[in-house]
Amino acid sequence: MSVTEVRPFANTHGGVDAEGTHTYTNVYIVLTDDKDDGADTARGAGAVALGLPDYNDSWAWGNDSNSNALAKTRSADIASLDETSPYYRKWKVTIGYTTAGQSRDPAGGGGSGSGSEEGIQDPLLEPWKLSGSYIQTTRRTSVDKNGANVTNSADEPILFDVPSGYDSLIMNGNTATISLTTRAANVTKSNSTAMWGLAVRQVYLNQWSWDIAYRGTTPYFVNRLEWWIARPISGTPTNDGLWNEWVVDWGTQTKDAVIFPAAQTYTPITDKDLKLGGAHLDLLGQRLDMSLPANAGGRILPTITMIKEADFLGTMNFLTNPLQGPFV
Repeated sequence: MSVTEVRPFANTHGGVDAEGTHTYTNVYIVLTDDKDDGADTARGAGAVALGLPDYNDSWAWGNDSNSNALAKTRSADIASLDETSPYYRKWKVTIGYTTAGQSRDPAGGGGSGSGSEEGIQDPLLEPWKLSGSYIQTTRRTSVDKNGANVTNSADEPILFDVPSGYDSLIMNGNTATISLTTRAANVTKSNSTAMWGLAVRQVYLNQWSWDIAYRGTTPYFVNRLEWWIARPISGTPTNDGLWNEWVVDWGTQTKDAVIFPAAQTYTPITDKDLKLGGAHLDLLGQRLDMSLPANAGGRILPTITMIKEADFLGTMNFLTNPLQGPFV
């Protein structure tokens, strides 16, 4: 029926490894008053109410304590039983503590009475696991850090492959269902609205993989989403940033004056310029005077948006905004 008594028994372990991770083990005696009471009762909410440490409680025993060591494991083993009336069970409940970091937020799920992650039995209540990395790429450029052209002594551009890349965010979590239509509409798109403190077109959903798992006979989806996060607009003459394309106005011909409507004609640039691959233009189809300091690096064409947008927050109802975690 219920837990009748909880008694501290012994602190049986305490140690630290080479990485500085502290671990502890405390043992408690728990009495229950029904022969049908099981291990879940012995280590559950009723025992916690009578003094058994709850999941995520910090370690303490007598004169010692460590506020960074949190209760992460709990097990109940039968110690003795009495078949005489009244029926009762005596349990040895072992609580394990560690200072090691955890990859899931224990506040994200419900429990079986105490509110602890230890009691989570529904995979749909498990908190999402977040991690991140960096995607290393390169980009080719003939413009230096200040936006000036890099040329040889004969004014020919010199191209360099320089390091580039973007942050990644990995999300692992469970959902009851998946809409393949929603998935197809979001993968390889950028965000149409601001999210997670990031600007429009700064977040790109590169991959959404899934597997079907079962809790008993009930199927659910195990998801892995990989997001790529572009740099914000840098403000440099190259306007590097977001999931947009930024191109210098450069070509092999110039526009002639229009004499007759819809009769635009063009004049090729000089052979000398063709040997250099082209010439800088002024955004109006004419040669740009590169001798002027203000024109260093050329002119940038209006933003080119090749990647389509999607409303991630509006269509993927398992996403939270802001992200769950100590982000700033």
